[in-house]
Amino acid sequence: MSAGYPSLSEKVKGFLLARGGAVDEDALIGHVFGSSGSPALWRSLLRQLLLAPEGEPTFEQLADGSWQLAGARLKPPGDRGLADLDYVVFDAETTGLKPYSQRIIEVAAIRYRGGREDEVFSTLVQPERSLPGQIVSLTRITDDLLTDAPLFAAIADPLVRFLGDDLIVGHNISFDLAFLDAELRRAARPVILNARLDTLAVAQRILSGQRRWNLDAVARALGLRVAGNRHRAEADVRLTAAVLAALLQRAPERGLHSLDALMGVGGARGTAYAGENTQSSVGRGRAVMDPAWLGEIPHLPGCYLMRDARDTIIYVGKAKDLRNRVGSYYSQTLGETKKPGLLESIARIETIVVGSELEALLLESQLIRRHTPRYNVQGRRYEQYPYIKVDLADAWPRVRRTRRRIDDGAAYFGPFRNPRAVRRALDTITDVLPIRTCRPRARTPEVRWPACMRLTLGQCLGPCVGKTTREEYGAIIADLLRFLSGDAQIMIDRVQAQRLALQGRGYSDRAAQLEGAQRHLAAIAREGALIATAARTDDLILVLPAVEADALEVLLLVRGRLWARTHVGRAEGCGEVAERLRRSWARAHAEELPPTDHETIDETALLGGWLRRHPHDLTTFGLPDTDASAAWEALASAILCAEPQRDDWEPADQAEDDEEPFEEEEGALDEEEADELIVL
Repeated sequence: MSAGYPSLSEKVKGFLLARGGAVDEDALIGHVFGSSGSPALWRSLLRQLLLAPEGEPTFEQLADGSWQLAGARLKPPGDRGLADLDYVVFDAETTGLKPYSQRIIEVAAIRYRGGREDEVFSTLVQPERSLPGQIVSLTRITDDLLTDAPLFAAIADPLVRFLGDDLIVGHNISFDLAFLDAELRRAARPVILNARLDTLAVAQRILSGQRRWNLDAVARALGLRVAGNRHRAEADVRLTAAVLAALLQRAPERGLHSLDALMGVGGARGTAYAGENTQSSVGRGRAVMDPAWLGEIPHLPGCYLMRDARDTIIYVGKAKDLRNRVGSYYSQTLGETKKPGLLESIARIETIVVGSELEALLLESQLIRRHTPRYNVQGRRYEQYPYIKVDLADAWPRVRRTRRRIDDGAAYFGPFRNPRAVRRALDTITDVLPIRTCRPRARTPEVRWPACMRLTLGQCLGPCVGKTTREEYGAIIADLLRFLSGDAQIMIDRVQAQRLALQGRGYSDRAAQLEGAQRHLAAIAREGALIATAARTDDLILVLPAVEADALEVLLLVRGRLWARTHVGRAEGCGEVAERLRRSWARAHAEELPPTDHETIDETALLGGWLRRHPHDLTTFGLPDTDASAAWEALASAILCAEPQRDDWEPADQAEDDEEPFEEEEGALDEEEADELIVL
């Protein structure tokens, strides 16, 4: 352990010393590996790292699962307090209350070893702005005092080194650390992840009868003298340390006998005393997101692009109302979103305003394909959407999934945007249809090969040994093809019949599995129907409102997919607009349109779904069946006179949810798996 992972060993040792020499395994996992995921995922790796295979052991695991330094003799829990531990008390003075629009003007940190003061870090900080009058009155820090003070970027590294991995203590510590994190981000440094203990929350648990919980009030309630130089960082740190010591003396009276118990009350994951209303922005998006971002975002439809400190796009979303949607992130609880780490990674938010919600949907799809943001799941892996292939070139066709579509005489369906549904649907298909899943190719019906277990179990008609006819087998394949084209009832009827048969024979668990499988079959049938319907859809013009009141967005849909988009000003002449549309339509029909593929499926699905759900709310026009200029000019005139319905945006409306429409994939198809046969 110490030879292979020296820095990790020191990190664990320091954490154990800071926590009294012993610590719960889950807490140690969180410190070593971070807080993402279940601790159970990391247990075996932690034990492998800490339990040295040879030599003198550095660490040992106790019977209750906790860890301690090897050979250490621990004090009884009631005697083990912070007086014997290492920690840093931290405080910051600021120009205001908002971390991402205000700045730090002074920081102080004092390290305590075994309850005794060991080192001091204290400095003024140049905020690069004039101080508000109320801050000068409160802190007695003036602009003159800050003239020669260093910028935060100059003290960032020394301060982070001073804090190290120690436990950080403070009064309402989340406020101070939110400012520290904001300054570290401005200086292009990572935020600190130290464990922290809040004396405010501890005081709310231990003291009673208090009406105010600021540092002065808590100190006086504990019988401490409050110095006259309060609201200076170093003085506040020393007073906080005294408050902590006094609280620790009273902690056993409230059943708090160990640091772990205190951390449960005032630690990073602790909660305030239930009897008090202590609302705070800490732990929510507003603690890490600059409020100024929201002030620049309008109540209009469009897309928002979240960028990190390297200006990389990490998430793309769409919204009917950009202001409401982005604003909803400020109230999300950190660590409890579907995209953990997203809010903490945002450095700025860019928005693109469009004229309608549908255009926002289409733009979102394009931006995700172009930038592949790491926090977008649906749409980012569009190249890995699977097809379902029925090998009709084989005398005895089989069904499989594949990521590639080639001209080999097979029938291809898809690509499907939900790989999980494809996998489960194919498993169900081979369960309820007696078709072969074996690999041998049969170029003629007379080809024979060894039988497999499916024939023995009655799950296959047995073309391998000549037990079926082309007609019988072909009828089943015909049902499969109809299902994949969108006729879900054929397959669902078969599943329902098999489910009832299993229930009648007492196989209730397997029957329940088939009931769940029907949902995946229905999902595949819906997408199959959408693709098939799009291919049969007549060409049409879809007119949407533009951002400008005197303009329109005109979309040309050819066989259900977006072929061309043009921005049309109402002042343009009919002839010019007509010629643009006619040329686009002519190019679309100059050669055969290829089948729907990975590049076009998302837009095709969005458009098909939107047209189906809003048949009466959209402004559409059919295309002329002639190349005559007069017919196209008549179409252009109708378009220019159109009044497409604008979406209703109310600032007070609840922001809509733009979470991903499909479940996250269990795993992407790799090259070896992409063409594997679906076998039970």
